[in-house]
Amino acid sequence: MTNDSQNPLGKDSDVSSKGSIESRASDAEPFPSTYDLEGNRLINSGEAIDPTDVPNFVQVQGLIQDLSENTGASQIGYRQARTGAATRTVQDKLDDIVSVFDFMTLAQVADVRAGSLSLDVTTPIQAALDACANKTIYFPSGAYLLNGGLHVRVSTRLVGAGPKETFLYFALTSGSSANLISINASSGGVIWYGGGINEMSFVDLTASSNTTGIYVENVVDGVYQNVSLTGMHVGWSFSNGLNRIWNTQISTLGGVASTAIGVLADGISCGVSIFDSLIQSSTTPANQIGVGYLFRNGASPTMRAANTYGCSKGCQLTAVGTTMYWAELVDCQFDTASDTGLLINTGAGGAIFGMSIVNLWCGTFAGYGVHITQGVGTINGLNFVGGRIFSNTHAGFFIESGSNISISNMMISGNGNSSNPGIAVLGPVSGLVITGNRIGSAAQFSATQNYGIQLGVFAISNCVIVGNNLTGNIGAGLINGSTSPVTISGNAGG
Repeated sequence: MTNDSQNPLGKDSDVSSKGSIESRASDAEPFPSTYDLEGNRLINSGEAIDPTDVPNFVQVQGLIQDLSENTGASQIGYRQARTGAATRTVQDKLDDIVSVFDFMTLAQVADVRAGSLSLDVTTPIQAALDACANKTIYFPSGAYLLNGGLHVRVSTRLVGAGPKETFLYFALTSGSSANLISINASSGGVIWYGGGINEMSFVDLTASSNTTGIYVENVVDGVYQNVSLTGMHVGWSFSNGLNRIWNTQISTLGGVASTAIGVLADGISCGVSIFDSLIQSSTTPANQIGVGYLFRNGASPTMRAANTYGCSKGCQLTAVGTTMYWAELVDCQFDTASDTGLLINTGAGGAIFGMSIVNLWCGTFAGYGVHITQGVGTINGLNFVGGRIFSNTHAGFFIESGSNISISNMMISGNGNSSNPGIAVLGPVSGLVITGNRIGSAAQFSATQNYGIQLGVFAISNCVIVGNNLTGNIGAGLINGSTSPVTISGNAGG
């Protein structure tokens, strides 16, 4: 009788327990001695083989088991199918990018994928961050519930499937003071290089007045791209270092609206570049973000198409006790809110030097379009070129103090609400140049400005007003109350 359990070839095989090696040699096999006495098929059977050296069924099962273990990928080779590629293991290849799913239970993964927000995944995500410093950590599409903040380690890069695909929802205890994401050195003075966050959305479910969305300290060359922030009191906070934000959106910050900040940069060694980003708030004054972009205490920005809508102040640059050098704003739009589009000011011991503002848009503010005041400090070298300041309730430009301020080739119209000018200089200013501007009624805006330019009764020295079109204002195109000589020439309607 044939013992099928001992014959892996099965009962239909042409090999029986009564057969012999010699009888099998006549079968239609490429080589003699194809099977051993136990019915195991031999390999390399053209040569004399010791049957004990041939892998049997049990051994193959063991190999399969080994490969299925968590170390199995380290036993499989891989080589990129391109000239010059080197061989590595599959494990090494997979380690190029780490998924947070690698650290979660199956139930947690299912919850994230379903978007149920019923299982807290703070612990496994923090474990991934701790174990994988200097790597790219991937957050697959889904909704992640976190009951605590996260600390990102050295030069780590977080990447999601897109800001409309990967959502991190933070449900901290109401009233907690915390950073939802902290990216900083563990001890003072340490600088980290690289890393960043890409293609993700962060939501603060508690809308606390004490939370900061993403806090970045002592990081150089950090890149944050395609990120959305909602609900936290301060969206981004930067301290020391040099970082870049691309295509970021911040909306509806939580807590007390008047003190909320979209992007905060603080410190003399802090530089932030912001490109193609939007901070959007409520148009109801009581619910507006206090300041869209706030740079203070020496922090200096480079901004390209960094816009706000509905923030009480669009952008504020403040130096107190420190110096801010060479800030640059290009193609920025600050629109529709209760206070001021762009505020530039200093406090005791503070100074702002060499600022370039190109193609600025400040419109529909209940206060000023641009407000410049140096207080007890120094503002020297502001250059405004091109752009539009329009439909602000008070003056388009309100200049209280400063030196070497230039305004050229701008459209300044529809401001003042019948009682304020397009440009008001109501403080001591030295080296003021206003040239080549259209300051008066314009397309979509009738004569609403009381004056085109108003110079108050102050020492406004080295002032040049040349080649402006000042037609279309309710009162005069220019009113000059300066106690110092002013050069006025070639102005239409002046």
